[in-house]
Amino acid sequence: MTELDPITKLKKCPTFMDLKDAALQRLVKDGREVLFEKGQELETPDGHILVVLAGEISCSILDAADQRFPLGIAGAGEVLGELSYLVGGEAN
Repeated sequence: MTELDPITKLKKCPTFMDLKDAALQRLVKDGREVLFEKGQELETPDGHILVVLAGEISCSILDAADQRFPLGIAGAGEVLGELSYLVGGEAN
C-alpha cells in the first residue's frame, strides 16, 4: 500500500477538502504528523490544531481534582482545538 502525501491526507478531511493547495501547503509546513499507539494519552497544547487522519481519539478533560470527564469520540477527518487556535487562547 502506498503512503499518501500530507496534502492528499488533508484533502480527505471535510474541513480541508475545499482549500486550495497553497493553503494546505502552509498547514503542512507549519504542522507535523504524529503517530500514536492505541491507549496512549496525549495533550493538545493551547493554540494548536489536531487533525485525526485515521482511527479514533477518546476526548476528555481533567478538572482541578484530576477527575476525568469524557467529552466524546473524534474519528478520522475530525479537527480538534480549532477554536483555541483561531482565538489564540485557552481551550474551554
